[in-house]
Amino acid sequence: MSDEVLYLYTEDFFIWPKLKKWFKEILGRSFGGPAVVFRSLKEGLKELGIGYVVNQPLLAPIDVACVLSGVSVLKWAIRQKKAGKIKKILAGPNIVISPSDFGGILKHPAIDKIIVPSEWVRSFYVQAAPELADKVEIWAAGVDVPEEIDKKKEIDFIVFNKIGRRELFTQIVGLLQTQKFKFKLIKF
Repeated sequence: MSDEVLYLYTEDFFIWPKLKKWFKEILGRSFGGPAVVFRSLKEGLKELGIGYVVNQPLLAPIDVACVLSGVSVLKWAIRQKKAGKIKKILAGPNIVISPSDFGGILKHPAIDKIIVPSEWVRSFYVQAAPELADKVEIWAAGVDVPEEIDKKKEIDFIVFNKIGRRELFTQIVGLLQTQKFKFKLIKF
């Protein structure tokens, strides 16, 4: 393992989001996107032999803080950078939907890089806030594809229905069928 450690921060750094998550667990509600992305990141870092700590209070100055989720955590990191406790801030991919959300927090000059999940999100951010063009980077979060998908078969599309919006799902499947595409359905 490398001597370097990544400092990862999520909305769970503060107590209120922890309580909300705990109540969701009690109610049996499943966790979606941000939790899955975070789990995938941790698995990838472990596989690469990169050490990390999660939501650790700053005992000494650090080089890089990766703020993965939570506007309040991002604001905290900005204050820490101004105080000289953090040298560089990476923000994303689960903080805001648009770069203008929460008063344009992503436009703050203390943020060094903004992480987004795909090229189309990057294009959207740059169109909405051109001043961020040099800061926005793509980190394509992985999706576990079931083993039953045979890589030798010719499949044009994999339809991953993770949001459960039946109308949209039906439209997509109908379009693929109309155009005679071969596809595999995966339900989350």
